[in-house]
Amino acid sequence: DQFQHEHVRTLLAAIPAHKSQQHRSISSFSPCLRFEINLLCDPGDQIALHFNPRFSSSRIVCNSFLANHWGKEEVNNTFPFKAKESFQVEIYSDQDYFHIFIDENKILQYKHRQKRLSSITKLQILNDIAISSVEITKRGFY
Repeated sequence: DQFQHEHVRTLLAAIPAHKSQQHRSISSFSPCLRFEINLLCDPGDQIALHFNPRFSSSRIVCNSFLANHWGKEEVNNTFPFKAKESFQVEIYSDQDYFHIFIDENKILQYKHRQKRLSSITKLQILNDIAISSVEITKRGFY
């Protein structure tokens, strides 16, 4: 699978990002209560990664929705977000894990449950968030 030999980086920023040929932009400021970032698969828009920070409980929930069922939630109590403050989310993927960074600090890794990584084709951002920039890059391992 060609995708497995490449490094994929998704960056969501609440501050303007620097411009380059590898990046695209959009940005975010919001009195967040909850938001989610989903990496969706074709066909059927199943969810390879559901990343869901919850401000009310100060926790991050990750999961996958595959074969029309939610898997077991993975809950992370590291919560680097503050309501009404800008932040940057980076999601890197390698062959085994999604690695998630907030403001350049790694906060968690999530093991791939969708083994066919090439089926991940869409990024979805929902709920209580205003986006200032989005960058998606795909490049080979170094």
